[in-house]
Amino acid sequence: MKLDILIAVAQQGGVENVINMTALDFKKRGWDVRVIQLVWEGFSWVAEEIPFFPLLEGRNGHDLEELVQAYAEFLHKNGVPQAILAVAWPYMCYVGKKAALLNQTEITVLSWLHAPVQQYRQAGFGGYESLSIADGHLAISSRIGQDIKNHGGGLVQQIHNPVDFGRCAVKRQKKNGMGRTLFYAGRLSAEKHIETMIWALGKTKDPWELHLLGDGNREYKDFLMQTAKESQVSGRIRWYGWKENPWVYAGEADAFVLASEYEGFPLAAIEAQANGIPVIATPVSGITDLLKPGVNGFLFPIGDAGALAEILDAMSSGALPSIDPEICQNAVSGFRMEYALADLSCKLKEMVYRPKQFSAGLCSDVFLYSGEKISVIVPCHNVELYIRDCLESLLRQTMPLELLELILIDDASVDRTFSILTEYEAAYPDQILLISCDKNIGPGAARNLGMQYASGDYLIFVDADDLAQEDLFTQLYEKIVLYQCDFVECAYYMFSEQGKRKSFEKPEAFYDMKKREDKRRYMLAHGCQNAIWAKIYRREFLRENKILFPEGILMEDIYFHQMCMMYADRCYVLSEMLYAYRYNPNSIMHHKAHSAYVMDGFWVQEKTYQELKKRGKLDGYLPEMALLYYVKGFVGPVSEMDLENADQKDRDNIRMIQEALWEHFPDLLENAYILADASEYNQKFLALLRQP
Repeated sequence: MKLDILIAVAQQGGVENVINMTALDFKKRGWDVRVIQLVWEGFSWVAEEIPFFPLLEGRNGHDLEELVQAYAEFLHKNGVPQAILAVAWPYMCYVGKKAALLNQTEITVLSWLHAPVQQYRQAGFGGYESLSIADGHLAISSRIGQDIKNHGGGLVQQIHNPVDFGRCAVKRQKKNGMGRTLFYAGRLSAEKHIETMIWALGKTKDPWELHLLGDGNREYKDFLMQTAKESQVSGRIRWYGWKENPWVYAGEADAFVLASEYEGFPLAAIEAQANGIPVIATPVSGITDLLKPGVNGFLFPIGDAGALAEILDAMSSGALPSIDPEICQNAVSGFRMEYALADLSCKLKEMVYRPKQFSAGLCSDVFLYSGEKISVIVPCHNVELYIRDCLESLLRQTMPLELLELILIDDASVDRTFSILTEYEAAYPDQILLISCDKNIGPGAARNLGMQYASGDYLIFVDADDLAQEDLFTQLYEKIVLYQCDFVECAYYMFSEQGKRKSFEKPEAFYDMKKREDKRRYMLAHGCQNAIWAKIYRREFLRENKILFPEGILMEDIYFHQMCMMYADRCYVLSEMLYAYRYNPNSIMHHKAHSAYVMDGFWVQEKTYQELKKRGKLDGYLPEMALLYYVKGFVGPVSEMDLENADQKDRDNIRMIQEALWEHFPDLLENAYILADASEYNQKFLALLRQP
């Protein structure tokens, strides 16, 4: 992707740090990234690896149209990007769109505000009218996102600004009981209301200290020092000034305090939590997403020094619950740099590349890589020739290994399969759980067993002789989270030892299965493609709806897939071919002994029909289910029989299937879906069905 990060002015601070982290991550992902600063005051703040283009010098004397013209000329000379990330000012959306128009090109423009919209409006940097021009918005807090939505802003995706937890790690002082040290890191400016903290010190019963790390204008600092003197707490305040890494000085902190009038999402509060430090703050944007009062911090009203003093007294006296540092750290795990950047890049790509008709399915307030795990279940039976390749493909996934759990079930193998699995379990003890069966239980029962042991939020089933493309898990996971689906599937291809390859393509689509028409479309397009690999499932969805595999029978995936299909509220189909199915002549499905199980397709389809009917899931979908039953329960088994030399057993089986079809679907021969196939192959089965 070619991406411009467009900003009006910049110097040094949290926003600039976030832009650098983001741009460097995009570059690692292979994106062509440029940082464009419209008005430059001589301060170099962009990482050396990132192309930086300052356009106009000096802050004064520039109007909005001059900014547009400067960027338009830059695009004309240096080429246009696919997308513009318009940072901070709402006016940047206008500048980006107008510059694209002057270059007679379409560019996706996404806003990325770092403060509430009203703060930009009051400062004269644009408001809702400029944001409405953008194609979408990245919101760093739920309040900012909801505000944009309320004013007709369109597509909004909430993100976390990345935080380098390694940089802000602090060595905490061991204490016996509760100390009395407040810590603040940030600008010393009027909107931060540092004076509220100082007034609170003068009201507390216990002698709390306040450690201030930051700098500001001389006038406001003089006001704070005078306030401290008047409140008679000057001796309890330490003025550290600006520090490159303020958290080096936070070892004694009992709480981080924030008294701001407004914020976007205060990074310092996140960093405090990452260090296990409780946060006491005003209920500004971002803080209300972060804090659960009494769990990882406390809230007090803006400007209310008395309320802050009461919290401090209650903390030191033990009247308020003590805060567990681990809970604080867990609360901000999604802000960890690598996770937040992966979440951001995924959402940005989705907003730029995916068809516009899918945007209604995107959920705006979900986060990827926030600690959720995937359990990968692999039944293994006599696969010594293939299992290494399979496992290597799973272990080199782009999904972080710490988010994966591989559950390997050795189904009583009699070759070297178990010893190979044991070897991998020893090499990856944190990722691999090996289960050994004393007797062969079959693939359905093995998968059910794996589901019992699974602890992940999502499940993926893999056959032990197949291969996964390196981004299979990532792409499936990102879609199931972004679209809040019950399952997601992708296209795949089949390969053989002889090098033959056959592709099974699927058109990209999002299905809102609560809508009858969408469910019908899915049933017709994918109902017969019942493989359970190349899919990801939400584990709670399976548990809630009691969906398991039938045991002791082949074709068990028919039941599992159709149950999921009829219960799902949402699903997504990816067009990328991310799974490689191995044509293995020794597998259960292709072995010569498979003929003994030729009727399993019918028995499983019959079981599926009866179960769905009992659960009331067929109402409104009988014509579509008739097609699936016809294909999987009749054509599938009968096509395996030698009809020209059919023995009595085959004739009896065909008769049994016919009777079941007529009983369940009396108008089967009037079914438009079945009759639509005029092929000679289908006509052969229709003729057989018509025979008395």
